[in-house]
Amino acid sequence: MTTEPPQQNTPAAELPSWLEEAEAAYEETQAAERNSKLIQSKMTADRINARLAALGITPAKPAYGTPTGVVPAVLVPADPEAELYGVHADWTRATTGIRLLVSDYESTEYRFNGVLPYGDLEELPDIPRARRMGPPGGRPPRPLSLRELAISDLPITNAPADPIATQVNLLRAAVLHFADAIARMANTS
Repeated sequence: MTTEPPQQNTPAAELPSWLEEAEAAYEETQAAERNSKLIQSKMTADRINARLAALGITPAKPAYGTPTGVVPAVLVPADPEAELYGVHADWTRATTGIRLLVSDYESTEYRFNGVLPYGDLEELPDIPRARRMGPPGGRPPRPLSLRELAISDLPITNAPADPIATQVNLLRAAVLHFADAIARMANTS
């Protein structure tokens, strides 16, 4: 006499009551964690905004909290025409003060997007300094396109060999570009 094995695909309506209770408890703890993170990030954002106000700084966009963390205050947006970095204010627990961040003025043109740390706000001139200097160690190098690398030193001397020379130079440029990307990744980690 053989018995049939239990069905593996049990519809949601037929879940055991203990599992439904466990799912409800899990959702409750997740909601509590999200609420706790939101409250904490809002408190940090309020701390940033209060510290800026105490220094007499009115940000272009104040800091605010989200369930995933704090969005730093925008003190001064980037100015692509004047080639000035954007300056943002975040909270640092290390010195319990304001940490400046910079955003690139060419973010739409290449991969320095988001913000990079600049340093702690110790005096008001730190803001225009950060705006002009950018991230410590200088601005990340703009990666050249493969075409720019290939054209930069294309030694074409023979018209019938032009297509071959172009392809070899493009291959060389790709290898150099890849090596440069690996070197930059190694320097940032």
